[in-house]
Amino acid sequence: MSLVALSFLWASSPLAANVEAAFQYRPRAELRTTDPARSPAAQVGHRARLGMSFEADSLTGFFALQDVRGWGAEGDTLKDFDANGLDLHEGFLSWTTTESLSLKVGRQEIAMQEHRLIGTVGWAQQARSFDAARASGSLGVLQYDLVGAVLADHAGEEEDAPHVYGDMEIVRIGWLGGEGGQVEALGIRDTHSTTQTDRMTAGVFAKGASGIWSGRLEAYVQSNEGLAHMVGVQGTVKPELGGNPSLTLWFDRLSSATTDAPAFNTLFATNHKYYGTADLAVFELGGPSDGSGLHDLALKIGVNPTESWRVQLDGHHFTTSDSEMRALGQELDITGKRGLAEGLALAVGASVLRYSDDSPTHLWSWLQLDASF
Repeated sequence: MSLVALSFLWASSPLAANVEAAFQYRPRAELRTTDPARSPAAQVGHRARLGMSFEADSLTGFFALQDVRGWGAEGDTLKDFDANGLDLHEGFLSWTTTESLSLKVGRQEIAMQEHRLIGTVGWAQQARSFDAARASGSLGVLQYDLVGAVLADHAGEEEDAPHVYGDMEIVRIGWLGGEGGQVEALGIRDTHSTTQTDRMTAGVFAKGASGIWSGRLEAYVQSNEGLAHMVGVQGTVKPELGGNPSLTLWFDRLSSATTDAPAFNTLFATNHKYYGTADLAVFELGGPSDGSGLHDLALKIGVNPTESWRVQLDGHHFTTSDSEMRALGQELDITGKRGLAEGLALAVGASVLRYSDDSPTHLWSWLQLDASF
């Protein structure tokens, strides 16, 4: 069938009037002045997404292709056209059966409790998505999510290696109150054959606000050959002043490894949202990386110096959570964001991570454009 005929059939389809396109192009330049072995000192990369959504009565769908690459990564400007970074980021159907039940099946982004343990990691150009089925809805004042995801189901990388498999199940029940009040209970089970993981994580999350004050409290217990735990507390004040200032103080504790249990694992979280934009605290300083656990005491200040700019200054002090309470380092992050035009935003930032040992100070800066329509 010719393209002209296909175009005619699509234009005459009853779905055609309910189809919308989505586009994003997000280039980012980064500069690191230390640790060149970890990545190039200077590099430019991009995310290019093209998506389509449709709606037909109670049925909706969304499909998004994305190309993620570092500029200059191809071996030849003419002969290398494999598009190794081209992937289906999302592709799902969603069916709303009643007001109390919606089903979503396919490749999809999933975030729970503000990305604490399950997040989309949107800062990463590739971001995170799951092959999953999700049931969501409300039962009176309660909201719920039931998720089943396949984490792995493929042959081993080496010849004659055993089959690799893994899955994840999520149960979330929440209540929304007035003025931003929210209480949720969350349970997650994840398995993986390669690491012989069969882990349960469960906990509660609560937040609320009163006038210029707001806060959140959360606690999780993790069972994986023993018990680990995580606790987080946060308080924010937003005085009614010019510039829309905000001041946040918080503390996180990720338990260390013991003879009975490994350190608390943050699972599929958007870690840089909590532990610094350099994204090194959890994986290279403490927590799951070496079993010493992590304490993060953070102070965050936000302000609008002009009508178009929002500036955020965050400071972190990291120590281990084991009996030694060893200092790990301090991180200072500054980010600025502003809109340039409709659908076009500019963001700039820098991080300084000063280690407590003799390691060189980690310096990182970036500049990013984001065009989304």
